[in-house]
Amino acid sequence: ITRSGNFEANDSVFEILSRKSVAFYVKVDRVFVNIVFETLELSLRMFCWNQPSNCGIFWILMINGSLALRDVKLTIPAAVERGKQAKLHCNYDMEGEPLYAVKWYKSDREFFRYTPLDSPPYKQFVTPYVNVVRNLSNGSFVVLDNVAIETSGKYSCEISADAPSFFTIDAFGLLQVVEVPKEGPIIKGLKSRYRLNDTLKAECTSIKSHPAANLTWFVNDFQVDPVHLRRNRAHPSPDGFYSPRLGLRLLITKQLFVNGRLRIRCLASMHDIYTKSSEVSVEIEKPKYRYKTTPMPIFQWEDAQPAERYPHTTLVFAPSTNNNDPDTGSSLHPKLLLVYFPMLLAISCVFR
Repeated sequence: ITRSGNFEANDSVFEILSRKSVAFYVKVDRVFVNIVFETLELSLRMFCWNQPSNCGIFWILMINGSLALRDVKLTIPAAVERGKQAKLHCNYDMEGEPLYAVKWYKSDREFFRYTPLDSPPYKQFVTPYVNVVRNLSNGSFVVLDNVAIETSGKYSCEISADAPSFFTIDAFGLLQVVEVPKEGPIIKGLKSRYRLNDTLKAECTSIKSHPAANLTWFVNDFQVDPVHLRRNRAHPSPDGFYSPRLGLRLLITKQLFVNGRLRIRCLASMHDIYTKSSEVSVEIEKPKYRYKTTPMPIFQWEDAQPAERYPHTTLVFAPSTNNNDPDTGSSLHPKLLLVYFPMLLAISCVFR
């Protein structure tokens, strides 16, 4: 529908109706104007259906008016880290029409308005947790400073064209403010060595984030199949933060080890603003061979009885029969051996 007020038709009632509607549009709020023109469009369509000869110019103006404002799109970052700035971009094509105003809303509550014909052109409305940087905001951008978790929500921009069309189109999107973990993920439960056919059990934990970080296991740089994972539902702590956990169960086989080592990595991520990982390497345990040893007998010097054929003393090296007390029986104490041995050697030489 044209909404321009310049429509002419042979029927005087139709002309008065269109002009009065446009005058009414200028005086009241634009929200109610849209309702007026939707009703007017329906009336005109019914009128033209009954009298098509009087509506040729109506269709031309309606087509031209529909191209006055289009391609309104709101671009919002997928996530913004708490305490930083968020830039919201409202893109639109006026198709040569003059701009009346750009209005920004959070959950249907207006917090910023840009009207190029006003002085000053900016107007800000107090909204909790929404801090607009005025010198960085204009008819296309709005910059929010020091965003908080409560800044998250639904945002929309409303574009209004000035006379004669007075078209109004809006677009909306979702903003999420996140709190990233202060450190990387923590891996627990791993041993330094594993034997074949053992079951590897490990758990990865990401400490304090909002919302919960996404956890992913990798083995030798390959993502682990979900059948080997044990997920634990993350519950918020009293301060509103989450500490998600993800378990890993893996059967140890020879194919998992590369050069005798198995690399296990846990990755924690939040959108495209946070990515950290922790890695641990384990080894395959080699089999141990056991050797059985037997004690050797203790040998000591003893005096042998002289033979008839050789009437001299001979020393015989024989195992002792009493290991507890070497000084009893015929056993010779090691200390006395140093005294008796030279004497016996001298006697042996004399008899020869």
